[in-house]
Amino acid sequence: MIKTDKLEKWYGETKVRVHALRGVSLSIVKAEFIAVMGPSGSGKSTLLHMVGALDRSSAGEVWIGGRALSGLSDNELTLLRRSQIGFVFQFFNLLPTLTARENVLLPALLDGVATKEAERRADALLDRVGLSGRGRHRPDELSGGEMQRVAIARALVKEAPLLLADEPTGNLDTTTGRGIFDLLRELKASAGLTIVMVTHDPNAAHHADRVIHLRDGLVENDVRNHKSAGTDAAATGSPVAAG
Repeated sequence: MIKTDKLEKWYGETKVRVHALRGVSLSIVKAEFIAVMGPSGSGKSTLLHMVGALDRSSAGEVWIGGRALSGLSDNELTLLRRSQIGFVFQFFNLLPTLTARENVLLPALLDGVATKEAERRADALLDRVGLSGRGRHRPDELSGGEMQRVAIARALVKEAPLLLADEPTGNLDTTTGRGIFDLLRELKASAGLTIVMVTHDPNAAHHADRVIHLRDGLVENDVRNHKSAGTDAAATGSPVAAG
């Protein structure tokens, strides 16, 4: 589903050039859950931005679903992000004046989905993330875990096959974070969702199928996490993901 080849990103002119990525090549198949780790400045967020078509590479190539991003116009990249990619951020980025239901609805409506269909999707997703009774509440009336679940529902309302998450549980307590990961793995198993998550937390990375470590803009190692293999069955029955 995702492939990068000798991907590079740098900032500044030649004499003062700062390299964020120095030739990253990797492949991610459909329904994989990938954790990207590394120290500050290793290129984690830059890689996520490249894969999410939020920024253009300086050299090398990114493919999503067989499409090379370097050949797409800005409008085509916008359409790709709308139709193929959902984003979840550490600080939720919910609109404070909208209810949870309205926050989930909005991306679908902006993407041209009919109102009734968007409402059906939003209600189904809120139910799936265990928030069917909280749809009328605004963000300041929700807990951190509830806001993150709203953010996940919002990212999924377009039915995009790829979910990109930047420190999705960085502001959550351990128990709430575990519930979020159970939900993500359930969605991976039931809907074939491909997930790429940036994290600094080894406990979070434990839930992924593979852990890619970056250092100084290079892949330091790429390891399959065998300990995560049995998590899907447990996640399917998670109260957080029940629906």
